[in-house]
Amino acid sequence: MKRNRALFWICLVIAVFSALLLITGSPWLVKPLGGQTAPPLGNVTTALGCIALSLMPWFLLRWWGKKTTKWYWSLQFTTVLAFGFSIFWWPVGRMLSGNWSNLFLQRPIASKWFWNYSYGLVSLSFMLLLLICITRILNGKNEKP
Repeated sequence: MKRNRALFWICLVIAVFSALLLITGSPWLVKPLGGQTAPPLGNVTTALGCIALSLMPWFLLRWWGKKTTKWYWSLQFTTVLAFGFSIFWWPVGRMLSGNWSNLFLQRPIASKWFWNYSYGLVSLSFMLLLLICITRILNGKNEKP
């Protein structure tokens, strides 16, 4: 349980750090990782933030303990699904944009698809966190979700 708690907090820090970089429009976001053709640091931090955000519900479920109900298993399955979607965030962006920088030059439809994918991924992760917390409240603090 202590390991899951620590991993949850690590994921939270990574997700908040990534969000802060994006919200503030930090100049670090456009710095290339290597040469001029290398992807920008912003893509790496955003990809790690998406992965961390999707892992938070998983570690929260593990932290609060296992329960063998259909509701628990559906939450767990949806969390694994969100993690899978987050792993493919950057490759989907590469596929739609045609470059590792996710620059959608003259591709407005592909850009719209990618933004919807990104919004859906973040929304799914937040919705899972909310459902897990509501389940915890309704079951009582002493009961495990």
